[in-house]
Amino acid sequence: NVSYAEYIQPIFNYKCTNTACHDSETRAGSLDLTTWAGATSNPLIISPGLPDNSKLIWAVEGNSGASLMPPPYGPVTPLTDNQIEGLRTWITEGAKAN
Repeated sequence: NVSYAEYIQPIFNYKCTNTACHDSETRAGSLDLTTWAGATSNPLIISPGLPDNSKLIWAVEGNSGASLMPPPYGPVTPLTDNQIEGLRTWITEGAKAN
């Protein structure tokens, strides 16, 4: 199982919230990735069990018309293949707060 606390939240902290994009104050795109509750509050963003239906996956892969996030020209590099696979697995496993 992919642990939210040990694997997913650190990705969000490093790649998504530390640049003041998806933190609890800025909430770019109405998305707060500082907590599990914030990350999973919209089933269109993270669809538990369905990574291919999750806009978060579209964004980190730059697929389905979504802009690649984080953008390659920003202060943080896009996610690695390993990080994306971890997100996909976590969502497939139900996006649990484990």
